[in-house]
Amino acid sequence: MSSPRSSIEWQFRADDAIDALRMRAAVRAFFVAEADDASDVDGAVLVFGELVANVVRHAPGAISVRIEWPAAGPAMMYVDDWGPGVCSVQTSDDPMRESGRGIAIVRALARDLHIASAPIGGTHVSAALPVDRRRPSAA
Repeated sequence: MSSPRSSIEWQFRADDAIDALRMRAAVRAFFVAEADDASDVDGAVLVFGELVANVVRHAPGAISVRIEWPAAGPAMMYVDDWGPGVCSVQTSDDPMRESGRGIAIVRALARDLHIASAPIGGTHVSAALPVDRRRPSAA
């Protein structure tokens, strides 16, 4: 039996839709292979999509996405861009308003979310995803 992967990472240009779609498929496959049955794989993939979409909209250019799965607890997603950084994060309860809707979705699905301007420019996002690792079966 092979050991579970503990992380995956990509670096690409946020305006490359093909890479984003490939990443989305790889993220789904990673979670389907490793998540326990009670996990919200669709929610985790949606969080990924919304965070990448925010970079495309607000800071197109280079992006780094890393997912780490510690031995215990939820998978963590880290998204870094090199845009102008954030001055404030606004969310909206109005489903017809586009501004802030993606972050509201992420806040609703993620177990924890932190968004901050990076010290050297850009934005750093960390999100605890709604997926837990499947426990290895006893041999």
